[in-house]
Amino acid sequence: MKLIVGLGNPGKEYLYTRHNVGFMALDYYLNDLNELTHQELFGYLFASLNLNDEEIVFIKPYTFMNNSGKPISKALEEFGVSHQNILIIHDDIGIPLGVAEYNVGGSHGGHNGYKSVVLNLGTTNLKRIQIGIGRPPEGTSTVDFVLGEVTEDEQSHIEGALSQASALIREKFLKGK
Repeated sequence: MKLIVGLGNPGKEYLYTRHNVGFMALDYYLNDLNELTHQELFGYLFASLNLNDEEIVFIKPYTFMNNSGKPISKALEEFGVSHQNILIIHDDIGIPLGVAEYNVGGSHGGHNGYKSVVLNLGTTNLKRIQIGIGRPPEGTSTVDFVLGEVTEDEQSHIEGALSQASALIREKFLKGK
């Protein structure tokens, strides 16, 4: 069994914000598979699929970004998934807009959602896809930037990164790389 987690914030006011590209990536991937059923359980939304004779669980923590680690830890327990079989997807201001990168390990780099995951799971040795949202414009705080909605000019770049993230899920994580 594998667990794929998109990080984001719950609620309509955050739906299209840069900080929610982790949620968007899960939706994009699941829409590709025509799998839209989500159920709420233990502080997260989840969907489950059987792909190539392996169960894959997808979750969106609904405890807000900075507390994402607790429901993820609970999901690992509930579904019996090891740290080696989890993938975290989140936004990253240090990566250019529209680029998705697959990495194993590394620090949280100031990302409070990923920091919560690392603290709650007790390891930095996690597989993740970081989706580049670019840096805030001069004079804009990081908080205001990440919680700001994706602009019309950014939309095609984000769509490209979501497509890249779907490919990385299939080609890297699900194939065990």
